[in-house]
Amino acid sequence: MEPMTSIKLTPTQASEWDKVVSALTFHCPAFSHLMHSLLDHEGQEHVALFTDAVGMAATDAKTLMINPASFFSKEMTLANRLFVSSHEILHVVFEHIDRKST
Repeated sequence: MEPMTSIKLTPTQASEWDKVVSALTFHCPAFSHLMHSLLDHEGQEHVALFTDAVGMAATDAKTLMINPASFFSKEMTLANRLFVSSHEILHVVFEHIDRKST
């Protein structure tokens, strides 16, 4: 897999991402711990990689990838963003990365 191009967040998006991380820490501390301990974010400004290479969000078991255009759209509330982030973290926890068709 080729490295994905990282997108720098706008100040508004960075502020909204800080709200997501803070809310996850306050309301779902176990998910916050999992996000910071299971995902590789060394060398990145944020614990997630912001890229337009995914529709909304995805993970490869190492990186939480988020498309800022869709994740920070006006339709997405803080609760929606918490759900999407937690959903992706659970893919890592339950090892739902390599899905195979049957």
